[in-house]
Amino acid sequence: MISALLFLLVMVSAPSSGLLEKMQEELASLGIVKISVNMQGSDAIVLTDGKGYHLQSEIVEVWSNGQTRWIYNPDSGEITVSDTDAASVDIFENPVVLLTSGILNSYDVVSEKGSQILLRAKNNLKLSYPQIGISVDGRGLPDKLTLKSASGEIYVIQIISISSVPSDSDDSFEPSETFLKNSFVNDMR
Repeated sequence: MISALLFLLVMVSAPSSGLLEKMQEELASLGIVKISVNMQGSDAIVLTDGKGYHLQSEIVEVWSNGQTRWIYNPDSGEITVSDTDAASVDIFENPVVLLTSGILNSYDVVSEKGSQILLRAKNNLKLSYPQIGISVDGRGLPDKLTLKSASGEIYVIQIISISSVPSDSDDSFEPSETFLKNSFVNDMR
């Protein structure tokens, strides 16, 4: 579920298509982006600069600076630390790669009608979500993602808002030292 929520970060690098290009341009113009989403009744906020991200939800908090990922479970008070594979194209491993590496070049645009885009993974690729539907609002920004997993499960991510955040924001893509000192840390690196 975490990676599916983060999949909304998808939009800056994709196959050529007018609607996708407009969406990419709009997102790129925002710089650091704050995205509020709802996925199957669970709200989350994602802050990203395309290299790192910070996801906050009711069930988990995740930071990644592009090299290291910290996953905080508020129920247990535990933080699991692991390496982030910046080269991976699997959104379960590295959701931010969707902003920077051209992962959507691994998909074909199946159709583009009105404000709807349907992408399908190229035949030889085994991706976590072989089919992606994107709905774009009047500003050219995504407002809904429909992800079909390799096992056939469908996840719908409703994007509530997307806004630009000042670059001097005090939020970072790493937990604070104080936060780490006050939590049980399970370092898997």
